[in-house]
Amino acid sequence: MPGTFEYALCYIVENKLDLTGFDAWYNNDKTGAAAYSPAVMLKTILLGYAHGLISSRRIAKACENNILFMRLFCKK
Repeated sequence: MPGTFEYALCYIVENKLDLTGFDAWYNNDKTGAAAYSPAVMLKTILLGYAHGLISSRRIAKACENNILFMRLFCKK
């Protein structure tokens, strides 16, 4: 929703930051699970930090339980 921190975060990461430096490391080969895009990972980490989650395990748990994090992963 426009006017929220989450909207601003998504807008900045998707439209203002140049993440092309990560493209060489972003690999979606045929084996294993599909990789998350660098933009999704950055948004997840920044949203976690904004909510006081500094542990990667707590951020992962929030991705399973928190609707804001779930929406971040479901949006294409």
